[in-house]
Amino acid sequence: MLPTSKARPTEVNRVHDAVDGQAPGDLAEFLREEVLSGRLAFGSVLPSERDLAKQTGFSRSTVREAIKVLHAEGLIKLSESSRRAVVQRPTTAPMKRVFETFVHGHQISLDALLAARLIVEPEVAALAAENSSPATLSVLYAATAEHEAATEIESHLVLHAAWHKAVGDASGNVVLASLVDALTHISYAGTRSLYVRTAKHMDLVCKSHRRILSAIANADVDGARRCMREHIEAYRSELAAKRLLKASVPLEDRFGLGSAEVLYLGSRPLDAVRHDG
Repeated sequence: MLPTSKARPTEVNRVHDAVDGQAPGDLAEFLREEVLSGRLAFGSVLPSERDLAKQTGFSRSTVREAIKVLHAEGLIKLSESSRRAVVQRPTTAPMKRVFETFVHGHQISLDALLAARLIVEPEVAALAAENSSPATLSVLYAATAEHEAATEIESHLVLHAAWHKAVGDASGNVVLASLVDALTHISYAGTRSLYVRTAKHMDLVCKSHRRILSAIANADVDGARRCMREHIEAYRSELAAKRLLKASVPLEDRFGLGSAEVLYLGSRPLDAVRHDG
């Protein structure tokens, strides 16, 4: 039987009563409700595909496709060792994919994206200064050091966004942290191909991060808010100077079609690199 949060088996006939059709989406919807209601506990291991089909009365192919749906939504992860499906708390990855599709589908401008960041992120930094703990500060210090040590463009892109996510996490508000994660992910991934950066500029970015971190660590709420606003406004000014603000957020080039060449950061300008903000 299906495991639940109270270790009671989910009755097979209840599955049939709740689900009208045989489409994978029908079973996925039922299982999703089991998870979100708490009847199917986070950390539970689902039965094998064969056993789940027997318990629910659905075909194995239907079960397989339903599991794929929940995996894409982040509610299930597949164990690498046993290939069994394990129920998990959803991550921000599905939300980021949906948000990215929305931004590109509506051809939202970089100006609009940064306007949203200017509203959200300074207040998130202020909350981080007010609510951060030794544990979240430790993560933020580590994220800062890792970003500063980045020598390759690709790692710099990832670690820059990760740093902003760490600030969001330090705020103690999971909703705002998730929003920051989505906003910064598409912001830095989307603008990577727009303009040239220099090693000197990267140093300025890291110093800006250090000022924000210092304000957060010292519980300087107003200072954290101000420094984060200045950080994002500096990025916006660069885009404005290059007349890029009104452009739609470009698609991230995941397949190497005209993507920036990966070069190492050094003392010279990155002449061939088109980079993030």
